[in-house]
Amino acid sequence: MPVSETSSLVLMPPTVSLEYHQLIFRFYDAQGLPDLDFGGGCDAYIQTKYLDFNASTKDIATKKGSVTWNEEMWVAMRKPALGGKVSFGLYNKNFTTDDYIGSMDFSLKYIEAKVQ
Repeated sequence: MPVSETSSLVLMPPTVSLEYHQLIFRFYDAQGLPDLDFGGGCDAYIQTKYLDFNASTKDIATKKGSVTWNEEMWVAMRKPALGGKVSFGLYNKNFTTDDYIGSMDFSLKYIEAKVQ
């Protein structure tokens, strides 16, 4: 069962009120990227995942191992948070299967503590 369906089945005490917020992530640039494409370079993009939210930045060809996106992603979340983390994956776009470059995860508890 997808997470979006199971989160609606969670029983909350009547004293807990849900608050809805937007997390805004800004992706500026990446440097030191590997040459993964034939002839060098790579077509880098970032994929963001949180519960049933899944979105990607544009894939942009690197120049000398660097890429600039200057993009924002707005992710809707509820407090108290039902999901544990927001994941970001860095990939190289290919015609068949995309190459994994790296990733990072952020705990929502960590993000909530820093925002307040």
